[in-house]
Amino acid sequence: MTDNSPLVLTHSDDRRHQPPLTIAQTAAFLNVDVRWVRRAVFERRIPYYKVGRFIRFDPADLDRFLTQSRVPAAQSSVPRRVAR
Repeated sequence: MTDNSPLVLTHSDDRRHQPPLTIAQTAAFLNVDVRWVRRAVFERRIPYYKVGRFIRFDPADLDRFLTQSRVPAAQSSVPRRVAR
């Protein structure tokens, strides 16, 4: 006897099951210009998928990209001056 109940995915990361994003949606997600996204793709600085002639982005990949791009705060509370 087969079970015809729908498959329920229970995963704490909801972004994993979201559809891929377009360039415009990715720019909005990252709060940057579309031009920046296109340049990042050209320079292969951001992960993407090529679907035919279309470029798509996985929201989970974008989350990892943001996490890896994070710059930690400096230890000193006094800002450093740049020598001229």
